Amino acid sequence: MGVFIDDNCDLPLFAARPEPRIELPIRCAVSKELRVRAGSQRWELLRQYVEHGPLTNEQAGDLSGLSDRKGCCYWKRCGELLEHGYIADTGEQRRSQAGEMQRICRVTDKGLEAIQGGAR
Repeated sequence: MGVFIDDNCDLPLFAARPEPRIELPIRCAVSKELRVRAGSQRWELLRQYVEHGPLTNEQAGDLSGLSDRKGCCYWKRCGELLEHGYIADTGEQRRSQAGEMQRICRVTDKGLEAIQGGAR
């Protein structure tokens, strides 16, 4: 039979055990400006919003061809574009191919400037 050693043996039977503290790094959203480089995934997605008008993430991924690339998480790049003001939520929704409602986003002035500044 094994020996059980309880480090908290001086606590009452039903006392809450102290939770271990986990220190997480503080992430400041304003600390780094997101860059959209010509030819990048962000660039390809942003280009779809410029060329086709308001789209869902799924539509932007399909039109850019990124949804066909193995291991490409185009929806994360769309989230980054939204978070940093390159695209904006229109407040409208469309059904996805899976039948789920998805928000529709449009390009912002900041997004247009990024595309025009990096045009080849």
